[in-house]
Amino acid sequence: MTKKLFNAIESESEEWDALVDDNFTIIGGEAIPMATYASLAAIQAAQPANQNDDGLATITDATAGKILVLSNGTVYRLIPVQASAIVTLTDNSTGTSGGDTIAAVTTFPTAADAIATLAAKVNALLAVMRTAGQLVP
Repeated sequence: MTKKLFNAIESESEEWDALVDDNFTIIGGEAIPMATYASLAAIQAAQPANQNDDGLATITDATAGKILVLSNGTVYRLIPVQASAIVTLTDNSTGTSGGDTIAAVTTFPTAADAIATLAAKVNALLAVMRTAGQLVP
């Protein structure tokens, strides 16, 4: 794994070195623009992760917009945006989950079962998203 480092600049040896030195100061202390790639595949092709340890960039996603990615020296990982914690649903419907099917609601008991099934599915989805690191606990 290689990490790209700044080259040292011998200040005051050339006319332009002060400008470059100032740019390094800006990079170290202010928000900077980031390279943006069309996808994970595009950044991997242009800047292989194993040659860019700790490399940070953005990719453009059709649904989510820009997403930060960070190289761990092997692959680029998505940096999930930390959202408000979403808690597990509490099911007080007294119904029984129907597995993958939500029954037609014709009576109170079928409504309760439908609510129980939906709550179970949403909780399962939340668990998968947390495991994948796409949702804060």
